[in-house]
Amino acid sequence: MSIIEFRNDIPPINQYPHRIVSPTAPSLCCAVEMARIGEVQTDATGQFYYQRCNSCGYTVRRFFGPSPARINEDAQKIRRMLAEMNLGTGTTRRRTREQVEQEIAAAERPRRLIASPPRRPRKPLAA
Repeated sequence: MSIIEFRNDIPPINQYPHRIVSPTAPSLCCAVEMARIGEVQTDATGQFYYQRCNSCGYTVRRFFGPSPARINEDAQKIRRMLAEMNLGTGTTRRRTREQVEQEIAAAERPRRLIASPPRRPRKPLAA
């Protein structure tokens, strides 16, 4: 739920964190006058903070991209769900109960967020 009310019939009001009244559309000043107000917050859609124009009062919520940890958790849930539905994530569609249980166990294991490439041995410096 947003605390921003977009209205043109009353002047802009900043009563952060309870209520913000903002014009319905940005002005030219918003390109350079936007300032962050408050701390980073989290709701069902992700992390965000409020940004308000110092001149006209236009206010928006700026969202961050989802965190890598959250993406990993969501992917883990999807893999488990597919395994439980016996749909699988590979090319084989019909599997034994043992194979399904192995997929469920693999889906529950935490995965590394970023795979690092293997290191190559360094060449000795020429003397």
